[in-house]
Amino acid sequence: ADILHLEELDSRQAAELINRRFAPDQDIAALAKQVLERAGGNPFYINEIIDALVEQGVLSLAGQEDSSPGLLRWEKKDAPIQIPTSIEALLSTRIDKLPDDEKHVLMHAAVLGKNISPGAVEGSLARPVAQDLHKLMVRGIIRKSTGGFSFRNDMTMHVAYSLIPYEERVDLHKQAARNLLSSPTYRTGQDDAIVARHLELAGEESDASDRYLRAAAHAVDVGGNAEAFRLLTRALKLLDSNDHARQYLARRQREEILRRLARRPAQLREIHQLKRVAEALGDSGKLAMAQARLVQFYIDMGKHQSAVEAIPDAVAFADGSGSKLAQAEVRRLQASVARLAGQHDEAVRLSEEGLALCGEDRDGLLQRALILNNLGTTLWLSLIHI
Repeated sequence: ADILHLEELDSRQAAELINRRFAPDQDIAALAKQVLERAGGNPFYINEIIDALVEQGVLSLAGQEDSSPGLLRWEKKDAPIQIPTSIEALLSTRIDKLPDDEKHVLMHAAVLGKNISPGAVEGSLARPVAQDLHKLMVRGIIRKSTGGFSFRNDMTMHVAYSLIPYEERVDLHKQAARNLLSSPTYRTGQDDAIVARHLELAGEESDASDRYLRAAAHAVDVGGNAEAFRLLTRALKLLDSNDHARQYLARRQREEILRRLARRPAQLREIHQLKRVAEALGDSGKLAMAQARLVQFYIDMGKHQSAVEAIPDAVAFADGSGSKLAQAEVRRLQASVARLAGQHDEAVRLSEEGLALCGEDRDGLLQRALILNNLGTTLWLSLIHI
């Protein structure tokens, strides 16, 4: 998201903003003075105060028969103008004074997010909401958007959300997650981030972390590395400290993303975290893969001696684990180190050992492809040096 820092309007600009909303024949100097005393030069606050005065009946909207349709008139000049002292208080007061049906629709919509799907709100309230949404749009609280409606700004959404009692809010998030998962339009992976957020806010941290992991896997598949990293980070924050298996999965994926993004210091930290989780699991295969990531890191950084020194631990873990996949990965890295040292025959031998260890499942075929790529480079270099 792009963040724009907006300065407050000066007194002339603020007065002009107010005047633009009123019919030309209206003398609103006294009203504008009161509004500006409270709002200063904050344009958002100015507009919200004016909209609140319309709600209170102090101002009215000119009809089509008027000479200035769509603009405002100051109807009740003797009425006391009560303006809350903050934007949040103003919005809270305005929402609280809505008719009950409209208020409930607005609060349920706030649970679902900034973009408002009429079908999703109807699923939450179990009744038609089209008429209420139209009324809220007329009031200027929400606006028409692609596929339905949306809140005009985040602050209105957050204030509406804060008006929901905590226990009810938890139930609404659980219900929203259930509704989305049972919807015929639910998309595995693509919608799991939304489901995860609802489950997180409902206090279902274990289920939420699982959904974040699924969403991250989908993001990786479609090339969304930054989004996948964000989702994996959310999952790690929610995982139980003893859930080492899923921590390992999340950290392994984060390390892969950091390598693609060339964020080397962060990648090295992630590898050390990965090794600690593998140690907690007591799984030699996972320790071998974590140590292999360290070897690959040194190769990528051009630190040949460090890679050589890290290899023996990787070999010991891999051979001790009995995991052919781990053994094949370590042989690939041994071959890479040998190739970089100019030992082409040794690199070919190690590559062939690795290929013999690869299975026919998806992981085995991917490993075979990596080894073949490395072997091709080695053979090409061998021809150059003949």
